[in-house]
Amino acid sequence: RSYWVAKGSEKTVELAEGLVTLIQQFAPGYELKYNKHYVGLAKNGQANNFVTFRPQRTALRLEPKIPKNDDTSQQLDEAGLEVLEYDRHFGYYKIRLSPEDVSAQEGLLVDLMREAFEGRT
Repeated sequence: RSYWVAKGSEKTVELAEGLVTLIQQFAPGYELKYNKHYVGLAKNGQANNFVTFRPQRTALRLEPKIPKNDDTSQQLDEAGLEVLEYDRHFGYYKIRLSPEDVSAQEGLLVDLMREAFEGRT
């Protein structure tokens, strides 16, 4: 955790922790697993990275592993979220979130994370 606080910020790490509490609503028992290149998810010590996080200085990059489709891309655009690019190789969206984005678009973010969870279990 301290590595990611230094690399990103306390605020963006706390943002990731807040998103995990939302994940626990539909997937109880998941917690953050701090790795060198990303912050992933684990349940009972077993990794299941259906969503990964990358804390940055001023924002949090959310990476839900869901197939790219026009409906999802349109929802993200309409919500005003900053979508960086879609990683075709690993199959995930890269969404840059501010604390304001998380509070304003909580429902959409929960839907994306739930879709990723259901696709990986």
